[in-house]
Amino acid sequence: VRTLTGHRGAVTAVQFHPFGEFLASGARDGALRVWDVRRKGCIQTYTAAAAGGADGDGVGGVSAARISPDGRWVATGSADGAVKLWDMTAGKQLATLTESAPAPGGGGGSAAVRRLVFNPVEFVLAAVADGEARVRLFDLEALAALPALELPATGRAGSGAAPPRALEFLADGDALCVASDAELQVWTCEPPVLREAQAAGWRGLSDIKLLRNGKLIGASVQQSVVSVWGVNLESQRPEDEDGNPDTSNDGAEHATPTPRHSATAAARHRDTATAVVTDSDSAAAVRRSRSAGS
Repeated sequence: VRTLTGHRGAVTAVQFHPFGEFLASGARDGALRVWDVRRKGCIQTYTAAAAGGADGDGVGGVSAARISPDGRWVATGSADGAVKLWDMTAGKQLATLTESAPAPGGGGGSAAVRRLVFNPVEFVLAAVADGEARVRLFDLEALAALPALELPATGRAGSGAAPPRALEFLADGDALCVASDAELQVWTCEPPVLREAQAAGWRGLSDIKLLRNGKLIGASVQQSVVSVWGVNLESQRPEDEDGNPDTSNDGAEHATPTPRHSATAAARHRDTATAVVTDSDSAAAVRRSRSAGS
């Protein structure tokens, strides 16, 4: 186990570099730090957001961070709703993709960015903010916003659109999985089209992850119990060459999230100003590269 110290506020986001030797972390002190795991030291520090109050302990700072699949860029989201893009190779900020966004409902304040995910093939970034029933999309070549994915009502009686809690692009970059507590949706992004929606019972969803075998897993945490759910995305209905639903497999069973495993956690997670790294995490990092011409 290795301990990396330097943040002056609770760490809110961490991710390994695709090559496994580096780690990016964001915290409520407003700093984005890049660490050399082997040397146990910080090699880059960026001021990504305003600190969250005295000593970075209040609401504010960096709320999300994500490294691009090729390891060149890192995107940050902040508690005021801003999304920024950083070039780790050049050591500088590339762009502010969106300024602070107001919180839904008009009650004042801002909507903190909670999820960021890069398309593994195209230069597209997806982002989700607190309470928003939509997914923001950004063109990373033009450094401009794309039309957002406006999530429809969930279909439950008397309920509107459920805010998304997790995002994951398919491996080929053709579709984006959007998970809320109510359902799992599969979208194409350009143009924004909802391909599939399936009810889900994973209350308290924490994250989703696409596996190499084409299956998707989701994890929820409630008190000290961790539940894992599995989804077979291969049963999602594809589209034909004209973009119309392919009806050749109408009899096929569609994917529905089903529980796979529950376990009692050894301890509950708590905010900390220290990032803890294990060698097994580093070994699990998967190297992915962009398409030719990136």
